[in-house]
Amino acid sequence: MSRTGEAGRRAERAARDYLVSQGYTIKEMNFRTRFGEVDIIAEKDDCLVFVEVRARRAGGLVGAAESITARKLKRLVQAALEYRAGHLELSPQARFDFIGVELDEAGQPRRLEHIENALEVPPDLL
Repeated sequence: MSRTGEAGRRAERAARDYLVSQGYTIKEMNFRTRFGEVDIIAEKDDCLVFVEVRARRAGGLVGAAESITARKLKRLVQAALEYRAGHLELSPQARFDFIGVELDEAGQPRRLEHIENALEVPPDLL
């Protein structure tokens, strides 16, 4: 695996561990569809949470949140819809969260930012 890929996996593991420490139940990691991937699918307080994780090196020109493109958002929503279609037994409430992970020079997670409900999607769509 490339250095970038391994750093991304470390960031996803750090995000997962953080969510668990905050009382979330992890339903799935790296859920892939033909549309794209959802990094983490979790549940908390009867709400299904689709989480996009972005890792960036400290001091980079573009922050983690700014690195998400409109195309990525569309693919994320499409993948979430596909997940929901196969898991109707789960909570009808859903939201999209964002976790940005700042990496140190060695590619290790050093700081994490969690934005709940980062993407507004009409409830009837999910």
